[in-house]
Amino acid sequence: MLTRQDLEALASQPENEHWYLSLYLNVDPVVNPRQEYVRQARLMVEKELERVRAAGAADKAQMRALEARGQALLDYLVLSRSVFKKGLIVFTSADGTQWREYHLAVPVSPLLVINRRPYLQPLAHIIDDHEACAVVLVDRRQARLFLIHLGELLAYHEESHPELPGKQKTGGWRAYEEGKWSRWVEKLVTLHLEDVVRILESLVAEKEVRRVVLGGPVEAVSQFKELLPPTLRALVVAEIEAELFRPGSDVVADALALMREVERRREDEIVKEMYDRMMSGSRAVAGFDDVLDAITQGKVYRLAVAAGLERPGYRCPGCGSLFTVARESCYLCGRQLEEDAHLTDLLVQQALNQGALIEVVRSDQPLLTELGGIAALLRFV
Repeated sequence: MLTRQDLEALASQPENEHWYLSLYLNVDPVVNPRQEYVRQARLMVEKELERVRAAGAADKAQMRALEARGQALLDYLVLSRSVFKKGLIVFTSADGTQWREYHLAVPVSPLLVINRRPYLQPLAHIIDDHEACAVVLVDRRQARLFLIHLGELLAYHEESHPELPGKQKTGGWRAYEEGKWSRWVEKLVTLHLEDVVRILESLVAEKEVRRVVLGGPVEAVSQFKELLPPTLRALVVAEIEAELFRPGSDVVADALALMREVERRREDEIVKEMYDRMMSGSRAVAGFDDVLDAITQGKVYRLAVAAGLERPGYRCPGCGSLFTVARESCYLCGRQLEEDAHLTDLLVQQALNQGALIEVVRSDQPLLTELGGIAALLRFV
């Protein structure tokens, strides 16, 4: 299960002399019936090796190691297709000591980057867009719980109490007896729903679920929601009318579509807050230079960056400081700066290492575009 902890672990790797190859590839067999992704990956490897060679960023020994690692990556694609799903992410160091691979049930945009550190911006985008979601379909007798993460069903639980009668016993009962029967039935229904709440609590705690969708008959969903503790109720992002026993594949597909809408609304709300704070001068900054300055000072609480935003810059190989313009040396440690084509990604990694929340926002979000494609909320001024 790919989580933010994986992202933070990759971002926190210490600076060293290793080069990394970061591969993102769509390996979905439906759109790659003849493994066209191998040819695509080969072209990306060749192009990126040529870029590094032309920039003179690596010496001859390092280039040989990168070429060998690129070939090893291509060999892996040819030999390992049986384990692929839809998306593949691989991070590997040029010396071969580091290798991490992630197989995803969602497609990823193809990209290969060779750099001093793993290239993490697309991974942050994927994790941000596909947070773990619990779907609870419930009625007065039965419930089904689904855990969906990164496009696939990871856990399923079914709770059933078929012995529960209907709302009220029919027949020649006196009004008093009918009321007593109804109260007994409602008590049993409440006990059933409380069981489902406990199962959901366990699922949320164990799998770090951040979003919950409730579905089923309106009355049952409303009653179930009332029984949720405040912490769980705060995670409910949508309520839908849904058939309890619809196919699991349909539940997953509908949940993914719903989560895309939820994520879009959440992005808009976050960017709107940043925009409003910028306009009022209240603990927010925007634009590359101001955001970089805030990160350098450890002020950033939440960072929003447009998907695919790239900007070259400079980094200090000694202390890791980042700069948008060339300098003779780092003003912190005196080391000579190195040019880096992926300053945005390095900035994201620094924010991660400081515990900042990262929001990779769709590239056409209008307010973020107006803010220069990058903005941040600050912990303090």
